[in-house]
Amino acid sequence: MSWLIFFLSSLLTTILLVPQKKFKVLWPAGLITMTAIYTIDTTLVSLGAFLYKFPILFVSGLPIFYLLSGFFGGMLLVHFFPSRTWIQLPYILLAAFLFLCLELIMSWVGYFEYGQNWNPVRSFFLNTLGFTIVLSLYYWIMAVSKRV
Repeated sequence: MSWLIFFLSSLLTTILLVPQKKFKVLWPAGLITMTAIYTIDTTLVSLGAFLYKFPILFVSGLPIFYLLSGFFGGMLLVHFFPSRTWIQLPYILLAAFLFLCLELIMSWVGYFEYGQNWNPVRSFFLNTLGFTIVLSLYYWIMAVSKRV
């Protein structure tokens, strides 16, 4: 049930904070995020770094509603990404910290569990890397598509 709440929260937050006209531009960020989550998390779940518990539906060890929430999370990440270079790194670090807080809450309620060789510090760095990859790929795709 928590994964469904997580998904509905990300959907509602996106509907409330992202103008509908921006959805046409931001949907690639959602797909990139889902791809990144799937690739990174399924790899780490298979290596025993962490695991997700009590999903309604699984996709390769990931709760389907967690994976789908990534679509809206990616749109939010890109929508609020600052254009000023000096604040971009603090923005990514803040986003990684906020996501880590969500992860810790899910761990506290028993829906997420760290493996023996994994911890919140590693998750923070993984989140930072993941958000950087999503933002880089999104802006690269947008730049390439404008050249065509």
